Amino acid sequence: MFRSEILLAWLNQNVGAQWATYIGVTVGIAALFGGRKVIADRRRKVVGQRANVKGGKAIQISNVRNSNIEIKSISPDAIRAAVESAVSPLADNAREVARSEVKQLLQDTGKKLEERIDRIEKEKLTRPDVQFAVADAIKGAARRGGKVNIDILSDLLTLRVEKDNSDLFDLSIDKAISIIPTLTYEMICTIVTVQFVQHLEIRNQALPDIERMFEVVYKEFASKCEGNTETTLITIASVGAGTYMRIMGLSTFGEFQKKYPLLNTPNAEKEFPFVVKTLHLYDRQGLHKLSLSASGRVIALIMLSRHVQGIGDLKSLIG
Repeated sequence: MFRSEILLAWLNQNVGAQWATYIGVTVGIAALFGGRKVIADRRRKVVGQRANVKGGKAIQISNVRNSNIEIKSISPDAIRAAVESAVSPLADNAREVARSEVKQLLQDTGKKLEERIDRIEKEKLTRPDVQFAVADAIKGAARRGGKVNIDILSDLLTLRVEKDNSDLFDLSIDKAISIIPTLTYEMICTIVTVQFVQHLEIRNQALPDIERMFEVVYKEFASKCEGNTETTLITIASVGAGTYMRIMGLSTFGEFQKKYPLLNTPNAEKEFPFVVKTLHLYDRQGLHKLSLSASGRVIALIMLSRHVQGIGDLKSLIG
């Protein structure tokens, strides 16, 4: 079973003894979390120190961890020492959080690689483009982790080394990896809702099945979009997940009724409450103004595939 501390050992066993090919990633991890001792030593030298300044005055800093800082005089050097002493513990805390997030990313990715080992092209793990993708995912986890982001990043890394990927699909994954740390959870839910409404194809589903699909999407994603503003959509587009267009929209539910006559009933709101809720929210929030890029669609489809059956093959949907 994969664990973070044996992930590289697994690579060595399955890919071959080619440590030099992915040593850059290892060095990157070390650089990301290195330097702890230097900062700690510097902090110890500052805390409790009495520094002489002009005029015989001094600054004394004591017990910084308990926010008990005594300053008897002010000078640029004294201020710099006080700031460094106060910030260092915060940097240590941030580093520990980042270390924990990266460890979780490696554990989750290793587990998914093991589960899908028959679909993995092991030679890809030695390629520079894949190693850059891994490094970007590690930086993304360290910068903005959390369960949702880690789950998506580990899925993206696993997809990146699967067999028979097209160049477009690989490029879309690379871009998606870089996008994830720039999105809030609400933005991700918006992307999922846009993908579902704009690209849904109903084929031979019974009415209750369609309502259940919309219920899941509304509860898991669409309802999280209520607080969105136009700026939210513009931001999603600006990071590369889509394109924003200031256009007028029609009644999306009305368009669905034309496309799918089975929804065209007098009691639609009672028979299909979540279909109506989702599509009305889509219009109210102006989500028709957002058109997803390939990388945005990859993110959306990964999230949708966990909750909605029958999404289809992700690679064929992206191209």
